[in-house]
Amino acid sequence: MDGKVIAVTGGAQGIGFETVKLLVTRGCKVSLCDLDESSLKEAEKYFKEQGKLDQVAVHKVNVAHNDEVEQWIKKTVEWAGQKLDGAANVAGINGPEAGENTLAGTSDKHWHAVVNVNINGMFHCLRAELNNINDGGSIVCTASVQGKSFPWRLSLQ
Repeated sequence: MDGKVIAVTGGAQGIGFETVKLLVTRGCKVSLCDLDESSLKEAEKYFKEQGKLDQVAVHKVNVAHNDEVEQWIKKTVEWAGQKLDGAANVAGINGPEAGENTLAGTSDKHWHAVVNVNINGMFHCLRAELNNINDGGSIVCTASVQGKSFPWRLSLQ
């Protein structure tokens, strides 16, 4: 995988961060994005300490905003000097919010945030990546465990 260019959303924490670490050990150039500033700083610090900052580009991006995604992918292609070879779309948020343990108790604001990141954000990323990927490239998209074990109670309790 030496020299392959991979974009990773949600790349500064959790599964995304572990994905970036694995890709870097395999020789990839990885452009990661995340929204959480403290996680971005920690990720950058980690790769600096590993002597791998030449292989990693760190960006603050809200995937719910198409213009930010488009700019990130454009900057990634410029940084790498070539189109993407792949991507891992890991960014996502959970619902309901703490204290909102039922679907009936979930606020419109939080519901729209979940949809904007998990659905619209995935679309923004896929479109930008597909428009900037080499033939034969691969894109992996993850979903929340909530999709498997829908924890919201549908009762009005």
